[in-house]
Amino acid sequence: MKRKRVVLTLKEKREIIEALRKGVLGRSLAEKYGVGASTICDIKKKSENILEFSKDLTDAEGNPLRKVMKKAQNEEVDQAVYVWFMQKRAMGQPISGPLLCQKALHFNARLGGNSSFRASTGWLHKFKKRHGIREIEIHGEKVSADESSASTFKDELKRYLDQEGYDEEFIYNADETGLQWKALPKRSLASRAEDATTGCKPSKERVTVLICANSSGTRRIPLLLIGKSKKPKCFKHAKSLPVVYRGSRKFPA
Repeated sequence: MKRKRVVLTLKEKREIIEALRKGVLGRSLAEKYGVGASTICDIKKKSENILEFSKDLTDAEGNPLRKVMKKAQNEEVDQAVYVWFMQKRAMGQPISGPLLCQKALHFNARLGGNSSFRASTGWLHKFKKRHGIREIEIHGEKVSADESSASTFKDELKRYLDQEGYDEEFIYNADETGLQWKALPKRSLASRAEDATTGCKPSKERVTVLICANSSGTRRIPLLLIGKSKKPKCFKHAKSLPVVYRGSRKFPA
């Protein structure tokens, strides 16, 4: 019966090297890890390279469960992105996958990297795996909704509308909400070493938005946006806006 192929992790290879140096027989190690004697011999021959690569990986807080020692095609860009990522996480800033890709393109251009580099999802997956990066949720306050009351109101409203014979085309609903336009993502990529999921202090910059549409969804009123300034500087050269903007009365012009 053909033996199932086993691919050892760098951590396991390091354990084998340490065991060989202590005098453990290669035959017993092959049996323990489920590999052939030739695999143990190859690991012994390449022990210096394996230990050197493993040390570099540990220093960079990379993934010890990697099974290959292949380095990134563009090591300068890879290292620049990783250093930037670690600096931002040390500050508590949430970092998303798309943002990592954006910074990779930025560093590639700055460092004169490969012009065909696209920072694809494939590159992102390999980068995260190479450095042992995982996704975490940044926890904040949660307000639970009263789902029971909402369901009751929904049923009562439908019953009333059916009874009165109102057409959905002429039934409108409006609601206001706060838009924190400087808010950071609630999820972030994090290094293997991170054991906390707290982020940095969130920005309180916000505008108020009024949303209105009819029940059938065929008529959507342009958004009403209420900000602090009556005449924001960013609107100076704007000829038209996709929303209706008004300045808040709470703040001076």
